[in-house]
This record gives sequence, C-alpha cells and structure tokens, in this order.
Amino acid sequence: MPVHIFLTVADVSRSLNFYREWMGFGAEDRRFSDGTVFVRDGEGTDLALREGPWAPSPADTFHFGFRRDSPEAVRELRARLVLAGVDILEFEDDARVVTVKVRDPDGYCVEVYWEAG
Repeated sequence: MPVHIFLTVADVSRSLNFYREWMGFGAEDRRFSDGTVFVRDGEGTDLALREGPWAPSPADTFHFGFRRDSPEAVRELRARLVLAGVDILEFEDDARVVTVKVRDPDGYCVEVYWEAG
C-alpha cells in the first residue's frame, strides 16, 4: 500500500535534492498553491514537502524509513553516502537486517533498510 510522508522543511529545493539523490525520488514533482511540493519514488511513496519554521532537534526519536529489495542495495547506498561525507547515524549489517540511518538537511532521521523475510 503506497503511503505519503509530509515534512516541514527550511528549504524545499534543498530537501528535494537530498531525497532525489539519496532516497530514489523522481525528478517530476507536483506543486500546490499552499507551497507544498509532492515527489514520488519508484515504490509509489509520495513525499510532501512544505517550507516552514519547524524542524526536529537531533535528540528526537522520530524517524521514517524506506525498504529496499536486497542487502546489497543498502550497503551500496551506505558506501555512496560515506564517500559524499554524509554523516551516518547508525549502520547495522547482519544476516537478518541491513540498515543505515542518516539525517536529512532539516535534521529528520531517515532509515534505508533490508530485512530478511
């Protein structure tokens, strides 16, 4: 079942670039009169971004994640993130789960993971 995630961000363009580059969201977007911008990934998840004053603190426990089809996909993403200097908050790699967590430009904790079935 496709879902959407709504985030308040400091700069929509900066956030769009992050989610396109690292989380697989597409180049096309839908813009609404209230400033909200929707972008979709290959799994059908919509990400809604709107500029505003609120952003989480690094101590917040809220996070959201995107599941990948293979452990190699998560490992490959982690390697690219490290090469780009993106701060890795957490990385776990074992037979049952491979997961990497990072902060997006507004401080949201974003996880990409694979889990054995």
